Amino acid sequence: MKKEQYEILNILRGISAFMVVFYHFCIYFFAYPRSSASFVKTETVYLSNPFYLTDLLSLPIHMQPLMVFSFFLISGFLILPSLERYPNFPTYLLHKFLRLWPTFAVCFGTAILFLAAFSLYRDVPFPYSINNVLSCFTWTRDILDYRLIDGSFWTLEVQVKFYLLAGIVWYTGRKYFVEKLCFWTLLLSLIVYGFYILGDPLEEPPMIKMLRHELQIIAYITLGTCLYAFHKKQLSWVRTLFLCAILCAAFVSPLFDWQTPRHLWAYLIGFGFFSCLLLFDMYVYKFKFNGIVGKVINWVARISYPLYVGNMVPGFVMFYFLMEQGINVWWAILVGFIYSLAMAAFIHKIVELPSLRLSKAIITAQEEKP
Repeated sequence: MKKEQYEILNILRGISAFMVVFYHFCIYFFAYPRSSASFVKTETVYLSNPFYLTDLLSLPIHMQPLMVFSFFLISGFLILPSLERYPNFPTYLLHKFLRLWPTFAVCFGTAILFLAAFSLYRDVPFPYSINNVLSCFTWTRDILDYRLIDGSFWTLEVQVKFYLLAGIVWYTGRKYFVEKLCFWTLLLSLIVYGFYILGDPLEEPPMIKMLRHELQIIAYITLGTCLYAFHKKQLSWVRTLFLCAILCAAFVSPLFDWQTPRHLWAYLIGFGFFSCLLLFDMYVYKFKFNGIVGKVINWVARISYPLYVGNMVPGFVMFYFLMEQGINVWWAILVGFIYSLAMAAFIHKIVELPSLRLSKAIITAQEEKP
């Protein structure tokens, strides 16, 4: 089956990946100095705020969801063509594993090496336990309630669970897939909420809190699946609007673990923007950047996955190290940007592409068996 290309998704993916790095380096690092220092277990450094920071933080919407919403919706949008491509659940899981884990493992391993080198330089113990590190490598950190070592990884943990849920629903019966995916997402959310209201809200178990938050994001990702089904004429206008309305109502309801209204508004505005942009691109005018701008955006889109999961901890380690050497923080941030782009391009070439080729070769060999 020929893979359909969506130029608008490449544009969104490339811009979003770069903006995530910008958010970590130029907003989060200044706005949350204690949290930034906690990731690398060093002393908090309070810096003068950049001229733009106060205005951005005073907006009625939170900046962080605006950086990641398109990754969630793109994952939902592309899940159906991915499922349609593979004949059975094991083959689908193998592809997703080879697509995601090797690149993640190398990026996370690199972050661990940066932390270890920084700990040796400062002559302090390594800040995380071996169990904590292994839980991150195996994507069980949130389930086992270990500390988040890298702030980028939580989104991947949610997406992995969405891929599992979507695969189970698809391979147990493809008819009315989108409707069943919505149904199971909401049913699981109701079950978890039932455990929440039956317990003590003041002492909410970590597992329940985690599930409420992650099911909320899975409901959000499923909005992207609804848009794809509408685009492929698998859902009518009426059914698409109904399912999106139900998911959005659930997303903002007490079913889930609310963060702040600013987070919720950012996600909803992100969905509205994504929907309008996608529909405009499909039915009115095809967005396409030509020339050097288009080449840069497409290049960043190609390396977006390692760029997204591999920038935060190495960048923060470099910032604190270089500042200790008396180097201005903005020069340190420039070094962080250069490193992140070079690292992502390198890992894309030596890990991500070979993993995808291996996946394709294994699956092709399976399909050719008599």
